[in-house]
Amino acid sequence: MFRNYIFLIMFLVTGTVNASQDLSLTSEFNKNVLLSESGDTSAMVEVAYAYRNGLGTKKNYRKTIQYIQKSAAMGNLEAIQMLARLYETGVNDISSIYSKNRLLLEPNKETVKKLYKNIFDKSLEQASSSVLANILLGNAFTTGVDGVVTPDPLKAYSYFEKAFQLAESGATQKDEKSMLELMKLYEYGTAATTQNVEKAYAILNELVKLNNVEATKLLIKVNMGFCCRPLFKQGLITLFDQYRK
Repeated sequence: MFRNYIFLIMFLVTGTVNASQDLSLTSEFNKNVLLSESGDTSAMVEVAYAYRNGLGTKKNYRKTIQYIQKSAAMGNLEAIQMLARLYETGVNDISSIYSKNRLLLEPNKETVKKLYKNIFDKSLEQASSSVLANILLGNAFTTGVDGVVTPDPLKAYSYFEKAFQLAESGATQKDEKSMLELMKLYEYGTAATTQNVEKAYAILNELVKLNNVEATKLLIKVNMGFCCRPLFKQGLITLFDQYRK
């Protein structure tokens, strides 16, 4: 009953938020398209996300793949990681009711192996300054990567620790990407970072105050209960505490 009541409140409150959010997403999408045309590989990844999820534009899986491939070819680590996942599962075009589930990308194990080797090598190159690179290295040394690296708990710990240090340092400068990474590190925890969902939720709200689009979308999902991440539970706890006051 209480949860339904909270959902009703959030529905009424976020009605106007969603309308302004749509405009914000469209503006963000258009900005990233322009940046992509100038060769910004991070913007290409953002455009790919937008096309995949229909954020600020219509869903278009074909364009999602195109932007990811272009960004990956230019060496963007996040894009290479996404491309590996796409090749692991393959991609059916379900972005339109007229697509009839056309196969856009076939699964390819050999390509996946090459991409993971590329991810590992580039992560080593970028480990001195990239939070993502250190997280990927920490994951690699935690589980091992077939044909690339064997598990090494001590190395995994050192890379996760480095990821946290870089994210925390960037977050103190209000770098939004670093804040998002720090939020995830606290939300899930690592071998070197104790899970603290309350801190993750606080960072999420701080990002929303900075008008971060990704954080705003996530907060709405968390508060509406449309998210299975650990943040969802913390969102309900916070709403319950606010209701009691």
